[in-house]
Amino acid sequence: MGQRYLPVACLKALFGWGLLLGAALVLGLFSPLEKTPWLACVLLAPLIHMLNHGGRTGILKGLMAGWIFGTLSWAFGTFWLLNAMESLMDLAFWQSSLSLAGIWLYQGSPFALFGALCGWMNRKGAPAGPLFCASLLTLLLYLRPVLFPVSWTVAVTFWPGFIQIADLGGELLVCFCLIWVNGLVADVFSGMRQRKVKNFAVSFISLFILLALVLGYGVWRIAMLNGEEREAVGRSIRVASVQPNVPVRWDSKNIVNFKTDETLCLEALTRNPDLVRDADLLLFPELPRMDCRSEEFEKSGLRAALEHLRIPVLMHGKEEIPAPEAPVIHRLEAEDRSIVEEKLEARYSAVFALDHGKECALVYRKRIPVPFSETSLYSYFFPERIQKPGLKLWLSRGSKPGLIPVGDFSVQPMICFESGFPELVREGVGLGANLLVELSNDGWFFSSRAEKKHLGMAVFRAVEFRRPLVRSSNSGGGAHVRATGEIVEGTLTPHDTVWVTQEALFCPDVSTLFARRGYVWLWGAVLIVCWHMRSALGRGRKALSCRV
Repeated sequence: MGQRYLPVACLKALFGWGLLLGAALVLGLFSPLEKTPWLACVLLAPLIHMLNHGGRTGILKGLMAGWIFGTLSWAFGTFWLLNAMESLMDLAFWQSSLSLAGIWLYQGSPFALFGALCGWMNRKGAPAGPLFCASLLTLLLYLRPVLFPVSWTVAVTFWPGFIQIADLGGELLVCFCLIWVNGLVADVFSGMRQRKVKNFAVSFISLFILLALVLGYGVWRIAMLNGEEREAVGRSIRVASVQPNVPVRWDSKNIVNFKTDETLCLEALTRNPDLVRDADLLLFPELPRMDCRSEEFEKSGLRAALEHLRIPVLMHGKEEIPAPEAPVIHRLEAEDRSIVEEKLEARYSAVFALDHGKECALVYRKRIPVPFSETSLYSYFFPERIQKPGLKLWLSRGSKPGLIPVGDFSVQPMICFESGFPELVREGVGLGANLLVELSNDGWFFSSRAEKKHLGMAVFRAVEFRRPLVRSSNSGGGAHVRATGEIVEGTLTPHDTVWVTQEALFCPDVSTLFARRGYVWLWGAVLIVCWHMRSALGRGRKALSCRV
């Protein structure tokens, strides 16, 4: 018998799907792309090429291609959430796996709708162009309610020249330009493959112009801010940050002998006293057990050490407000220890300020708790619903930014997950915040890349509002970030290590377009999408009339 070969169409399909899955793997697993950030300009191109240049892609095939790409890139990029489900929520492995599958499918839904609409455009005889793709997918990402605000745009976090346009339109504008670039790359590849010189030339020149504009603006903006920093006097604040390497999960067999958070913080602080002595502000990360108002805090010696430093300190803690006349309840722990608890009217994740000679004062309450571990899915989508007094299942929500005066500067705090929400930062900057600080708990990440993604969310907040940012983490991913989005050399804290950093950060006195106008530019994307879909409908009617 003669040897059989797969048809050419099958080989092309296998190659296309393989390229799509490979791009999703790289985009998810290796983000942020520290060494090769330019890869973000080509990793979405296989999806766009399949949707618009890969033959007769209809609505169903486009839906499946988009959903597979979006879901897998999210799954590869956030596999560490499995450990979070098991550690923070005490779920079984199968429960965590099913929950994550639902989250990943949900996060992939904008790509699914994007693929379906591109397939619909193909059916109408008007394949989607790069500008339409950028406008449509950006709008879908914006309209989707965000459970976890980790965007694939974080892939270019460590490419300062490309992300400077965020001060014009936020992280979504960077996303828009990345999709546009990927669409043009797909057009260039299609022009080469089909040997259409004119199409190739137009796409290549458009790609060159777009990259030149984005990167040119980035270089100019960084140079201008650096020039202001060299000329300014008295507009820098020196901030120190302590990373004590405290895990969020402990071995239940050794929990009695485990050192307290306060003790580990004291050891980290005393290990590098010169790095905190002349600071204007000292930060400790989000730590579940530390409470600056507790007896353990007094006994640990940490308070005495901080009083000796004579500088303002910000630290995380829990604020619990008992419900009036509520009965006490007894809860049996896994270690067979009976713990007496009071029913609570409210429970907050909060930031406390400890200044020399003063009491530990509440300064900020977390406004966006983490869904599933700190708040229910229902209360996440309906925050106006106040939980009933007496329940200790979820955290309550704070109501205001809570700016903190430090000398001549005003500091806006954030707690962990909140760095992914620019609307919170916009409110604080509007009230006069000069410096952003984030107290984070990343101890349950078993991947250092996950911590860098969390850091990437914060980097965009610094660029969007031109405010320096200090991220203090308990176990990796902390950093001092300039208003340009550049991470100060030597301040990126390594995973699973005790570390102390200090750096003076310049606070520019500027108001960005994004801070003043927000996402108003998205109306332009709406017009582009409507115009192209209207043209597709008109072309479809014309084709139908010709057949008749």
